[in-house]
Amino acid sequence: MESTLLTMFQNYLGGEYDSSMETVVRFCINRAITSFRAYMNYPPDYVENGLDASDMEAHVYCIFDLAFYYWNLQGVEFQTEHTENSVKRTYNTEATIYATHGVVPFAGVMD
Repeated sequence: MESTLLTMFQNYLGGEYDSSMETVVRFCINRAITSFRAYMNYPPDYVENGLDASDMEAHVYCIFDLAFYYWNLQGVEFQTEHTENSVKRTYNTEATIYATHGVVPFAGVMD
């Protein structure tokens, strides 16, 4: 999964990508994977049977968008908007990314 996402990142950035970015890109990728797993709230038997990995493969573009979201928020973490020199930027949320891809977490019922 990580190598696929790294290749996607390199292809997406094209000539702007260089090897000095790899540490930060890998951090963003790992953060996206961790965030996706936490959001999905996979049931234990799902994880034990390896179904979480196949589900994550099916949602690779959602995870890529999360990684790229983290990449783009460097330096403005926890801001919803930013204005500087009459340029205003408004940032989406992770929830928007999940909704765009139609990703819905597992829900459990307490006994």
